[in-house]
Amino acid sequence: MTTVSRRAATPADIAARFREETNLLIVSHENPDGDALGCVVALKLMADRLGIPAQTFIPGEDEFPPEYRFLPGLTQVQRGEVPEVASDTTVYLLDSASLVRSNAHQFGRDAFLVNIDHHQDNPGYGHLNLVDAAAPSTTVLLYRVFQTGGFPVDVDVATALYVGLVTDTGRFQYSNTTPEAHQ
Repeated sequence: MTTVSRRAATPADIAARFREETNLLIVSHENPDGDALGCVVALKLMADRLGIPAQTFIPGEDEFPPEYRFLPGLTQVQRGEVPEVASDTTVYLLDSASLVRSNAHQFGRDAFLVNIDHHQDNPGYGHLNLVDAAAPSTTVLLYRVFQTGGFPVDVDVATALYVGLVTDTGRFQYSNTTPEAHQ
């Protein structure tokens, strides 16, 4: 990684950075659940809507669970070998408490890492870190970024965000189901 310092970030910080991006790689963890897939799909869809070139990657070879195949854009998510990362690429690591689970440690020393996650054991490994263990899901954090940035949340983006929220709250039954989750 570069010598860029690591720091906590707000949704406004992430939204400002996202608005200026020119090349993205959007990544989540191996054996993805609904939150991981929802995050990756939602951020890719938003990048597409804003005209930001982006590719997606989730480690592993297996097909995604069948219950998520309806997600718009899921077929664009790359699997297998870790993609090459150009020096101008920002890697957005979503719902991944560690670099190893996402294979991000293989992206090269020059990759700028934006870490967005809700796991309490996330050490803040990114150059920018939006980590909030009180958030019901990582998709909620992404929604905060989109709202703060004034980015258009259409039906497809909302669907992807909702999948992450529903799965990580156990269909609104777990203790992490906050009033914000219902809103």
